Amino acid sequence: MIKETEICIVGGGPSGLFLGLLLAKNGIRVTVLESQTSFNRKFRGEVLQPRFVRLMKELNLEQCLEKYEHIKLFNAEIWNNKKYITQIDYEKEMPEAPYAIKIKQSVLLTFLYDLAKDYTNFELIFNAKVTSTIKSTNRTVGVNALVDGQMTEIHASLVVGADGRMSTVRKTSDFSFKYKKEDFDLIWCKISTNEFKLNQKLLFRLSDFSNFIGLPYSSDCVQIGFTMKKDQWNTIKRKGIEPLKLEFIKAFPELEEDIEKISDFKSFVSIQSETFMVDNWHDKGCILIGDAAHCSSPLGAIGLSLAFETALVTAELIVASKLEPNHEYKRLDRLQPIRNREIRFVHFAQQLIISMIVKSPKGIKNFSLACMKLMGNSRIARYLMRRFFLGSPKITVDNAFKF
Repeated sequence: MIKETEICIVGGGPSGLFLGLLLAKNGIRVTVLESQTSFNRKFRGEVLQPRFVRLMKELNLEQCLEKYEHIKLFNAEIWNNKKYITQIDYEKEMPEAPYAIKIKQSVLLTFLYDLAKDYTNFELIFNAKVTSTIKSTNRTVGVNALVDGQMTEIHASLVVGADGRMSTVRKTSDFSFKYKKEDFDLIWCKISTNEFKLNQKLLFRLSDFSNFIGLPYSSDCVQIGFTMKKDQWNTIKRKGIEPLKLEFIKAFPELEEDIEKISDFKSFVSIQSETFMVDNWHDKGCILIGDAAHCSSPLGAIGLSLAFETALVTAELIVASKLEPNHEYKRLDRLQPIRNREIRFVHFAQQLIISMIVKSPKGIKNFSLACMKLMGNSRIARYLMRRFFLGSPKITVDNAFKF
């Protein structure tokens, strides 16, 4: 079976759907291929920082998003062995976008799809597993995909790889890494509660055992994550659930009653953390975006917000290319230079924190946190907070993309 489209986006996650929405709004025929059978998925990026909130405001979508269930996070606190270190006050430091958002990814994807589905030139195909790209005279001209079990050729003038850090588009094309680092394992679990807890904030609770992060997930559930050295998780599990519960209670004593109800490891999911940048995101007929091109550590929960920004710039370049005679999307060569500085800054900041706090010996970790506390609300600390969570410079949105 052969199918024709103008832009084929591989990956119906946040960046893929967002790009598809923006292109469809500008009259471009888009087909989005999603390997899953629905929007339901486990433990994907679900925190969006103030830079995303500012982007939604620029697009006139902030009020539309209000209709969908989410939790606003107004600050983040950092503690070390039960001692307060500092906080990030979004309301005070970033008044133009005064909060982060905790939103289930299924809800976020539904929000994007509800906006896109009314465009007749937009198509989303579930259960479409891309197996390879199609080449012709050194140019990508489409993809091979199993759609509901039937092998299908999808021909397109441009293929966009928005299929995450394990990207099939990247693996089956001529892309290589500029750098790639494996950081640590991140273990997530959800804990049921009988009421709303953790009070609309991100809590970083560091200890000698691990580095914990806690945040509200819903009105009756919280989400806890903690870092482990590579392959240490199996050792923890062999010791049984009780020793781990004790460490949880030390980090989150306000959740003791709820933690005591955990009886096994079924609610725990291990995710390998890695940071990488692809050398050249654009090849003839093919472009990578989001985690397929620039994967960030989960530290600071910033990767999803970066992916939205990259998708917007990609949409602007594609639309501009369409206005040129005999276009071959050459403008997409500009995407990486436009985004490189911002992403490299985030990666550098993350790697610095990982080396000084997450993976460092106890003495260096405590010294680093003492310096962080000493800096407190200094001008440089406040600048770095804004630079990381809000972004710089502000992305200008063309009126053609505003809703």
